Amino acid sequence: MLMLGREVTTPLTLMHATKEKRQCSDAPGYVGELVERMEKAHTCARQHLQQQQQRQKRDYDAKLFEKQYIRGDMVYEINSNRKAGISKKLAPVWRGPFVIEEVISPILLRVADRKGSRVVHHDRLKPCHDRLIPFWLRRKRNSILKSGCADGVNADRFIQPEGSTDMKYCICQGPDDGRMVITCDYCDSWYHCHCLAITPEEAQQMDIFICPNCKDK
Repeated sequence: MLMLGREVTTPLTLMHATKEKRQCSDAPGYVGELVERMEKAHTCARQHLQQQQQRQKRDYDAKLFEKQYIRGDMVYEINSNRKAGISKKLAPVWRGPFVIEEVISPILLRVADRKGSRVVHHDRLKPCHDRLIPFWLRRKRNSILKSGCADGVNADRFIQPEGSTDMKYCICQGPDDGRMVITCDYCDSWYHCHCLAITPEEAQQMDIFICPNCKDK
């Protein structure tokens, strides 16, 4: 009863008769003995439960990998949905990419895609390091970073360096922050590489760069 929450099927010798019989003079004595035995059983169960919890935590922490995400990071989410008629072995393991819209806590994050946003646990995400990023995701990420700067979030990414001018660059309309920028070959406008999710290695390998505004024309 204590372990399963229901009566279990046991041998008849345990259910009906035993060789050792406890002698109780009256009903109160029997009740007191029964309460004492139940307290001992519950105490033993709590001790074993605590030991098992410590063991499970030790095994879990041995493989723990915690990634610190910030607003604007691109991530993948593990795909736990199963569609009818499609084998789970053939279904994609990860879905996305998504962009982190808000960091609620170290383990809860709000991710956004084209359709909307939702709260996801940290353990269901992994960083996205794709070389080819969809244009809608770049625009969504830039919008999140721009709104974050207006709210004071990640504002240090757009602090104007000492001695620089007041000229505004990029789609974020931020100043030159000293990090790598790239020039559009059509309109000669300057853009921050981190706003467009372009790594320095990718920028060096590009022969021609077309900014998002020129692509829409």
